[in-house]
Amino acid sequence: MEIIRFCLLIPIAGTALSCLLLSVGNLGFVDTFPWLLLVLFLVPALVLLPILLLVRWFLIWHKRFLSFYDRFFCVLGSWRSFAIAVSFSILVYLVLFLTASLYNRCSLGGKAPRLLVIGLDGASWDLIDPLMEAGRLPHLQRLCDRGTRMTLLSSPPMRSPRLWTTIASGVSPEIHGITGFFSTQADLKTPRIWEICEAEGLRTGLFSWMVTWPPQSRSAFKIPSWFARSPQTYPSSYTCAQEIYLDQDREGGAVKPWRSLWQCAWMGARLDGIQRMAFFYTRDRFGISEKERLYRKMMAEARLRTDLFHSLLTRYTPDVAAFCLYGSDKLAHRFWDSMEPGAFSETGVQPDKNYANVITDYYLEADRAMGRILTTLSPSTTIAVLSDHGLEADTAYPRQFFLDVEGLLRLFKAERNFHFKNIMRQVILTPINLSREEIDTFVKVLEIIQFEESDEPVFLVEINEAGEIVLRTNFSLTWNPDSPILTEKNIRIGDLTAPVESIFFQRAFPGKHKLEGILLLAGPQIKAKATAPDANQVDAAPTLLYLLGLPISREIEGNILVNALKEGLLTERPPQYTDRYELDTMFESNSEMNEPLLERLRSLNYVQ
Repeated sequence: MEIIRFCLLIPIAGTALSCLLLSVGNLGFVDTFPWLLLVLFLVPALVLLPILLLVRWFLIWHKRFLSFYDRFFCVLGSWRSFAIAVSFSILVYLVLFLTASLYNRCSLGGKAPRLLVIGLDGASWDLIDPLMEAGRLPHLQRLCDRGTRMTLLSSPPMRSPRLWTTIASGVSPEIHGITGFFSTQADLKTPRIWEICEAEGLRTGLFSWMVTWPPQSRSAFKIPSWFARSPQTYPSSYTCAQEIYLDQDREGGAVKPWRSLWQCAWMGARLDGIQRMAFFYTRDRFGISEKERLYRKMMAEARLRTDLFHSLLTRYTPDVAAFCLYGSDKLAHRFWDSMEPGAFSETGVQPDKNYANVITDYYLEADRAMGRILTTLSPSTTIAVLSDHGLEADTAYPRQFFLDVEGLLRLFKAERNFHFKNIMRQVILTPINLSREEIDTFVKVLEIIQFEESDEPVFLVEINEAGEIVLRTNFSLTWNPDSPILTEKNIRIGDLTAPVESIFFQRAFPGKHKLEGILLLAGPQIKAKATAPDANQVDAAPTLLYLLGLPISREIEGNILVNALKEGLLTERPPQYTDRYELDTMFESNSEMNEPLLERLRSLNYVQ
């Protein structure tokens, strides 16, 4: 029994000590029960138990050190030692939990940002209002009670980088220079409110705002959005957050999730967020559907990234900050049919009812994220909640085929023999410790894969100069009803057959962008419980600059949203104007194309 009690102490004491260690640099860490750490420490304890029992059995036969062995465990495994260790571990956990609860609710007071912009990509009042009426978005409702809401009108083509830059610059895409998905800061032709604030001596902190890659040290912190071409961040210690977000290691390979999660815990992520991501990665390791993976990852990421933004706000105390969540757009693109099946009744599509609440769940998580951020702000902080566009049902139900490279490699039990990446509809298989003869053999196997009925080859295969296998389908992956992916049931590999679905899948995109987004302003200078007329995206920047007391360039195309301001404010404090901003808005250029970015765009049907 003493040995068993000793082994039970390992997960109990190990969990308490780990929580204590991580809380040294992250006081808000222990915000929930640490089941993840208990499980992690339970594994070595279960491994150690039979080893210790086996050693004792061996010593019984040899008797040389048996008495010393038994005395050792009589001390460490006694009921007294066990009770003391368990009591101490529980006390440590309770103290850390109470400390985290207080710390996570602390206001920054005078160090809080003067302006906080919260972006909810694709958010629509059509979805928000019913949830607020049902009392399910309490934090957003409180902001509406404190401020002024309106519809923010977008403009086609509704490509997120150009729209978010229009919002931040107050000028049209033709002026600011960001027109497509692959733009970087080097393409900016005019300053945004962030650069204007920095020129005026204000410290900015940007988390997931579009077109902030590559990040540079002009800001208090800058964590780029999902359009980033690498996990690079400023400061670089937060690269771990982007590795998880982009599914990309800092060296360019696949993400190492457990390393990144451990580093995130040091950098301010809380235990609940870490455990959610760990649970996602565990399920993903054993295989989940592509739709389930998207949903679970979006939900877990929202919690984790909110933790890290809170940590950055507390650590670097910027004067102006921005935080964006994108799951409201990504999930609506993929799951609108499940939320509103009646809109697709004439398409013959049978939506999956298991995902009926996916979009709603994310709005609720976004509201909780806002609540956790708002607790740190002071009453003097001006808050803007906005979206770049809205979303609605797309009854045309566009679809796209995709090659499941992991599924293909699994057919040959070759998952550990290759790294892979997709480049412009080509798959590049990079061998791992394979000889040229083994590579040639695998190429021959790929070349004989055929559709069972038509005998048509599935792939075109070649080896490039770097010794990598280049794989292309022998047909278009653009969706059409006559595609062999739909007309054929099986593929044949020599004498073996496998279902077509084992290496190909299709995605549907039942949600599409619409012009009507959201804008909600709250703060000491904003009317309470008010609704203003529709605004244009170019109106956001001059309004925010005015609220900050900064000069507004006459080159800005938008206007101050007067209907959102308290009566008499403009008379009491007239806006300042300047002919133009004399700022150095040039950023380092990096024209290198990044394939992980292309795949993220394809996954949402943004590019073909």
